[in-house]
Amino acid sequence: MGRFDRLLHKMAEGDLETAPLVADMMKTRIDPVCGMEVNKETAKGIINYEGQTIYFCCPSCQRRFQRNPMKHIDGAYDRKGHGEGM
Repeated sequence: MGRFDRLLHKMAEGDLETAPLVADMMKTRIDPVCGMEVNKETAKGIINYEGQTIYFCCPSCQRRFQRNPMKHIDGAYDRKGHGEGM
């Protein structure tokens, strides 16, 4: 279960102790290329695409996105070939 799912589950149970979980979620984003969770403060690549800030786990994911943004916008992550050497 992902963090967002856990948050929804806790909210449904009436657990009001979700502030730390929400704060933690605000620090991360999903790399649109590989699907990895990326801390906004330590992201290895950041770009602005159509008014939205996008964070990447590594420079190779950023390059792959920049070559073909539409391939990665739909949320279909591609872990094949993931790594710094791309």
